[in-house]
Amino acid sequence: MDGRFVYPNNIEALAQQAAGWRHARRMLGLDDGVFISAFHLDLADDPHENPTPRRFGARIGRNPLIEHLRALERAGVNHLALLLRPCRRPLPEVIAELAEEVLPHFGKPVSGAHRQEQLSE
Repeated sequence: MDGRFVYPNNIEALAQQAAGWRHARRMLGLDDGVFISAFHLDLADDPHENPTPRRFGARIGRNPLIEHLRALERAGVNHLALLLRPCRRPLPEVIAELAEEVLPHFGKPVSGAHRQEQLSE
């Protein structure tokens, strides 16, 4: 198993789970693998809206979301499935905001040609 997918939880619990996962892999002589979780997102219109917790996620503005995603990254979460079912806003609008305002804060941009190479590997 190269990765571990866990239910959404608070930052501290995810950090402990990620550390335990990586420790177990190191004990077996393996690399860190990947640690994955999910987040049920209701992206608020107001980019500064503080989170209102919901089961497995929150209603939250993009700026606090960025801070939450950074905290997850520091906790050892490598990948996050954003579940958009709870969104009150139109999905094309939410996806555009995530792409334009949130994703540029994370990872390295991948060009279309390079992405195709990665997919074919």
